[in-house]
Amino acid sequence: MSASRFGETDRVSGGRAPTHIAHLGLCHSAPDWAAVFSQKWKFRQLDASNGVEFDCTFCHSLSYSVIDFWCRMNTKLENMLTLSEVCGSLRISRETAYRWLKAGRLYGVKVGRDWRFAPDQVQTAIAEHSSNYGVSPLLMADLFSGAGGLSLGFHLGGFRSVFFNDLDAECALTFQSNFPDAKPLVAPIQEISARDVFAATGIGPEDLDVLVGGPPCQGFSINAPSRSSSDERNHLFRHYARLVLEGIRPRFIVFENVPGLVSLDGGKTLAAVCHEFRQAGYEPCFRILNACHYGVPQERWRLVIVANRIGIHFDFPEPAHYSVSRPNFSGGRSLTYSYAARRSSAKTLFDEAIGLRDPVKVKEAISDLPPIKSGGGAEIMEYVSASSCDYQHWARNGSNRLHNHHCVDLSDINRRRMQHVQPGGSWRDIPRELLPEGMKRARRSDHTRRYGRLDPTGIAFTVMTKCDPHWGTVVHYSQDRVISVREAARFQSFPDWFVFYGSKGSQYRQVGNAVPPLLGKAIAGRIRYYLEPTSSVDLLQHKNLRSLSNAMSGALRI
Repeated sequence: MSASRFGETDRVSGGRAPTHIAHLGLCHSAPDWAAVFSQKWKFRQLDASNGVEFDCTFCHSLSYSVIDFWCRMNTKLENMLTLSEVCGSLRISRETAYRWLKAGRLYGVKVGRDWRFAPDQVQTAIAEHSSNYGVSPLLMADLFSGAGGLSLGFHLGGFRSVFFNDLDAECALTFQSNFPDAKPLVAPIQEISARDVFAATGIGPEDLDVLVGGPPCQGFSINAPSRSSSDERNHLFRHYARLVLEGIRPRFIVFENVPGLVSLDGGKTLAAVCHEFRQAGYEPCFRILNACHYGVPQERWRLVIVANRIGIHFDFPEPAHYSVSRPNFSGGRSLTYSYAARRSSAKTLFDEAIGLRDPVKVKEAISDLPPIKSGGGAEIMEYVSASSCDYQHWARNGSNRLHNHHCVDLSDINRRRMQHVQPGGSWRDIPRELLPEGMKRARRSDHTRRYGRLDPTGIAFTVMTKCDPHWGTVVHYSQDRVISVREAARFQSFPDWFVFYGSKGSQYRQVGNAVPPLLGKAIAGRIRYYLEPTSSVDLLQHKNLRSLSNAMSGALRI
């Protein structure tokens, strides 16, 4: 088929007329069809393999080229892409789309004041101009970056970090040491402007594909001593919208936080976050995701908001693994993939039917790491045994030596306490006379994870910023010590080549505050699906996703 001409002739009510594809200013040379359009008649494309028939009583305002375009492309109007959808898929501005139309690099048809494009024609533009599309990595940036767990996930998903912002100098050292090409903006976010970003990075207003980040979550957490919307930390999210309004216009924004944000102040804070994004021109969707469902050897629930300006309703990644932790927080039923949560570790026929794999267990995550004493280990060590499972193979890929495999020391009283706790056990195994005074008054059903020892056949609990047995299950399943920084990083799904810097306490904090990279990778993969569709089928699926999401268990919106 010619790039500019569909064919020599078409049959219209027994007559013939030359037709051309309509792109930008081009038009056909044809008789005055107004008289024809005013009548009730059928327009039929005569084709040896396929006939397409239109009732032209609804086409009074359409040109012959429009009808010709639909017939020749065998594409229904509702299945054609709008200009906004094409710009989002091709990662180009409207101005660029108009230039491509004028130059003949992109073909479409004008219907009223809008343009329509057949998905396979857009795919042809991708194929013919691959040097301008999908070759260089997608660009992202990270606010409230911490050590860079979310950025690492996007890196694993094919994105390149352009800049990052964090107030903590040790976090910034870790981030830049692992991603030396990313520009550091180490300052309170209140002091960062869009102009600062442009000057430091050289990017333009619309060059960024994704802006990610998670404001400090302590003010939102259900574990916080007190929660209030007046907490200053709870309003840092507004700087996302501020930077966007100042000129940084990424195609997607990813906001990550704790599930407690859903219930804070009766849901008003979450509504305010979504409102800020809408005011900036972005449509938000949100879900509560369990990192375990995406291959992370840890039960960790996170609220994720994904907002976009390309006109799609974002569909979150489906779980790949089942978990054994059921949500016990607001939104636990309606906002999570509850079908992937089991009451026991036994795999069910349902799991097999929908393709859910076993979760990554504690022993699979860390059994290949060398034994160390309490308070021992080193910043750099040699591996002393081979990896024994897929997760260990993945974690060690690209790393010749082991980093950050050191731990804090247990006090004498805690060492005596933990000698009584079996794998999978907790403070209930400790003789009463050894318990702290406050826990002697506790009910057996309280504080289920305190003074816990990891179960090698189970899934790790949420990694915290301190490895203190008084606050959780942090003791190794076979060694009388707390887990090392590297073991905590393995539970978070950091590969071994990712090195943490700073004091030992800072390293624990950096790991505990991070977004699990494999969770970030799953989100990045889904976003990349929208930014770089690989076929005309994908393009059409993007257009129809809003209706599909409403019919299925897609992301909920405020």
